[in-house]
Amino acid sequence: MPPGRTPTVRPPGDAILKLTRQALIEHGHQRYEMPAKIGVQPYDNVIYHAMPAYLPGPGIVGMKWIECYPGNPCRFNLPQTIGLLVVNDVEGGVPLAIMDSAWLTVMRTSAVSVLAAAALHPGATAFGMFGCGVQGKELVRYAALAMPGLKTVYVHDTNGAAADALIAELQSELDLRLVKGESAEEVTKSAEVLSSATVILREPLAVVKGEAGCGTRHLSATIEDGLGAHAGGDLGVPRRSRTIAASSNTAVTPGHPPRRQRMPLSLTSRRGCRQPCQVRCFSLGARRDDPIRTRSSS
Repeated sequence: MPPGRTPTVRPPGDAILKLTRQALIEHGHQRYEMPAKIGVQPYDNVIYHAMPAYLPGPGIVGMKWIECYPGNPCRFNLPQTIGLLVVNDVEGGVPLAIMDSAWLTVMRTSAVSVLAAAALHPGATAFGMFGCGVQGKELVRYAALAMPGLKTVYVHDTNGAAADALIAELQSELDLRLVKGESAEEVTKSAEVLSSATVILREPLAVVKGEAGCGTRHLSATIEDGLGAHAGGDLGVPRRSRTIAASSNTAVTPGHPPRRQRMPLSLTSRRGCRQPCQVRCFSLGARRDDPIRTRSSS
């Protein structure tokens, strides 16, 4: 199948969620071998990642080699993400499959984010989506499946046409309301759960700050591709927010500290807030000491 092409027959979303949940259970029970992924960054907005892993239970071993070139669609009419996945036979090491990994990346990343959000905030009725590309669309689809209480999904993209396209494609498919947020601040104020599928930049942008989240009853942010790059950096945590879930896709070199450009997440509490805010971190493929900074603005 050519790179970036979607399979003709799409597996059911609930089946993908089930498989992803099973892998997360293995991970949670420490029944895996997965060194911290390594990466290189030839340009400010371009990343390459290598990710080997082994699951003894189901007997699966393999590695993903993937890159992200945000300018590819406009410059070369190529997908933004192109990669390969190699799966080997555990007994003899013979490669069983060498296949495109871009589609798998979209499915797995989106499924992990939504499963985490559903587990940490199962009663959410409003979901906020930053980034409306291929992965953003799948995140919205999975959110509708895994979070049955959702009534509204607010979407925002720096390219307004992408948000319009997401709504046009998914509105008739999903039994919930899709709303285009005119700004990152508007989405943050309206949603109880925030998710991001944006470009990883060398230096994070701080788009949403201070009091922006104060209208939110709860904030459970699942960050896969850099909420800090698009809507975070210093994200104001509202007074009544109880839980923030942070997922980092930080790439590190074993034996070396994480580099700053790999999107550290910074959370700030509102001035005068006396209620504690609990930060739960889940991180697949990253080190346990990835930088997560919290501070009070009081």
